[in-house]
Amino acid sequence: MDFRMNGNRYSLTRQDVEGRLASVEPDVIRELAVSINGRWYPPKQALATPLSLKNSDVNSRYAMNVMGRLGFELHDREDGELSGPPSAAGATEPRATRDPQALVLAVELLKGSGSALEDVLRTADAFDDWLGR
Repeated sequence: MDFRMNGNRYSLTRQDVEGRLASVEPDVIRELAVSINGRWYPPKQALATPLSLKNSDVNSRYAMNVMGRLGFELHDREDGELSGPPSAAGATEPRATRDPQALVLAVELLKGSGSALEDVLRTADAFDDWLGR
């Protein structure tokens, strides 16, 4: 797809985006999100990264438009919650009342494994249940 942004011409494919974000951790998601490779990214990051731009060079709503035209699933918090859109770095919402020891146990268990934050939180939730929260 060809498009203009900030007076410059760009060409981008869905495969370009997926390839460039394959090993990139998602930034914090606030209101808008785009699903790429099974993970949620802020739209600025999803567009800026494959174009080798800074996030500040991209408008979020414009990025949503481009990502939608490339066929990616989009989410706007104003439309309501998705089943599990992350609020930060691809993670699930943390439990508000999780036993702190559960998080310590999860971190110790998964330390050095290369696990994503979402995996650590999921494991902490399991420990929390086991501890009898």
